[in-house]
This record gives sequence, C-alpha cells and structure tokens, in this order.
Amino acid sequence: MHNWENKFKDPLRLVSIRRGLVQVVDGMNYKLDVMVAEGNRLDSKGSMYRTEVNVRPGAMELIFFTRIVKVLN
Repeated sequence: MHNWENKFKDPLRLVSIRRGLVQVVDGMNYKLDVMVAEGNRLDSKGSMYRTEVNVRPGAMELIFFTRIVKVLN
C-alpha cells in the first residue's frame, strides 16, 4: 500500500519480519515490526516499520504503518 500510494517513488522492499503478534477481535489484528530496504538498490538504506492490519472475512484494513527506527547501511 505504501508503494502504491506514493506512486512507487522510493519504494520499500520487505527484508524481514522482526516481530509479530496476533489479536482476536472482530476478525484478526496482525501487528508486525518489519525491516524494509528503501529504494531499488541492493545496498539501499533500511528502516524498521510498525504496522497493524485487521483481517475479516471479505475485507482487509490497514490500521497504521509508521517508521519506528531509521537504520543506515
């Protein structure tokens, strides 16, 4: 969603999932801390993002997606 909303300018690439939690609510909430690389180059800078997604039958909603740590390679 981030890449699409920003018209793929400086796209993010998933490197790894560092932590994940699941919460049963009206559907399921998935809370993830993910490490991403910024840009298309293999040696690009990386950052840690926190995201939460609510998944229900027939629907998926991004609740938030925010950078929590900026890391320089």
